[in-house]
Amino acid sequence: MDSLSCNFVLHIIKDTALLDFYKKSREDFLKDSIVYFNAVASFFNADRQILEKLLLFQGDSAKCNWVSSPSPYSSTIRAWEINLRNEEGVKVLIYDYIMHHCDGRKKITTSPGLIEDIIETFTLKDMKSWIAANKNKPLKVLCTKLQDEIAKQFYSEGK
Repeated sequence: MDSLSCNFVLHIIKDTALLDFYKKSREDFLKDSIVYFNAVASFFNADRQILEKLLLFQGDSAKCNWVSSPSPYSSTIRAWEINLRNEEGVKVLIYDYIMHHCDGRKKITTSPGLIEDIIETFTLKDMKSWIAANKNKPLKVLCTKLQDEIAKQFYSEGK
């Protein structure tokens, strides 16, 4: 999990002028990029037992560095960006892991809006119950089911 904290490389890829901002050399950036992208690949290649391991972060209030590294160019800071906790960050990872089985995307969500929706919509306790209730279903089915449940919630709230 600690290797995912190198997610700042996503900002440097877009603008190498940020090397100074992050106090990184090109060599550091290359090393950190390898660490980060290997960690992401390993995460998405893990078997479904990863979900059980992620659920162990329930109640963990330590600062989360795995999911989001706020853009240094953004003038907007959302409340969750100030103190994203591991319990909240792990909800994003669970969501991404499950959704990966529908679209094959091996990318951890970085969209502030989607992260906010995930951490406000789901509780880790509910995710744990939902995963346990669906433990024998293939991950592709789990993904489709999650998409359906999100759509129902979206339309019932009139969004």
